Amino acid sequence: MANRQKLTEVEAQRPEEYRKDQSVLDAEQAVQDQQARRPGGYESRWDERIEQVLGQVTGRPDFHYDFGTDPLYQQYRQQYTQLGRRAAANAAAESAALTGGYGNSYAAGAAAQADQAYLDRLNAILPELYDRAAARYDAEGDALWRELAAYRDLDDTDYGRYRDSYGDWADYLGYLTDRADTAYSQDYGRYTDRYDAWQDWLDHWMEDYNSQIAQEQWAAEMAERQRQFNEQLAFDREQFSYQQAQDAAAAAAAAISTARSSGSGSGSGSGSGSAKKSTSGGKTGGSTAAKDTGKLDPNVYRELQALSGSRDMDYSSFASRVQYQLQQGKISAAQADSLMALWRGQAAGLRL
Repeated sequence: MANRQKLTEVEAQRPEEYRKDQSVLDAEQAVQDQQARRPGGYESRWDERIEQVLGQVTGRPDFHYDFGTDPLYQQYRQQYTQLGRRAAANAAAESAALTGGYGNSYAAGAAAQADQAYLDRLNAILPELYDRAAARYDAEGDALWRELAAYRDLDDTDYGRYRDSYGDWADYLGYLTDRADTAYSQDYGRYTDRYDAWQDWLDHWMEDYNSQIAQEQWAAEMAERQRQFNEQLAFDREQFSYQQAQDAAAAAAAAISTARSSGSGSGSGSGSGSAKKSTSGGKTGGSTAAKDTGKLDPNVYRELQALSGSRDMDYSSFASRVQYQLQQGKISAAQADSLMALWRGQAAGLRL
């Protein structure tokens, strides 16, 4: 069976299960390698220093000025004290010179006044020293804040570089992933195309094979029905011949019986009348035989020809009609064979 052999050959050509092409495997390996190069978490170089400076900023005491501990005040105090003593000595010496070298209360007062003048000048400079100390306090705070900001800027710069590095890694990973997905989609698409083409080819030959099986089954059924019809037709012919023989024997017996009756009548009387009766009896017997054997009817034959092309007329129904008309003597055995052959031919055409 050629179709079955071809179907077997096509089935043997079924594509193997999908296996990734080397290009797909290489692309996926590149993704895995890139994933292994993922940057670690960000670690700041400046966290410790930032915490130290921030502790200095937040831990500073409120501003308080103590001139006793102010080195600048001590410097001014020493300077003005020396100047005051010197001015007091000069004032005392000048006063003594004016009084002829004798000490007096005026000289002492003048010296005290000169010394007090410098003490007053020292006290007058205290607000300036306070402002300077406050300015130094603020400057020290500002310096700490600037130092803290600088460390934070350095940390932000490092973190920005880390984010850039991480972003570059992630972008390249995305590129490799897209490339791997594309390679897989294209490779699997080629496989599915081959598989679909094979499936279409298999379906074609499967349909062709099933059609051949159906035709062979139909031919086998038709052959069996033909065999059954031929068998029945042979039986009907045998029965028909037998019936004709029986009818002929009955007609002969009736003719003999009529002849005997006519002979008996002639011996006892009117011969001419008996002969006429015998002739009449012969005609009657002949008429009865013609009726029993039947007469071919061309109209019946034409009707059966028309029915042979009907889509609604199956084999069994058509064969039954043909057999019935054959038994009735409306068609001959040759006509019956011709009608069945006609039905088979038209049935085959309808099936195709």
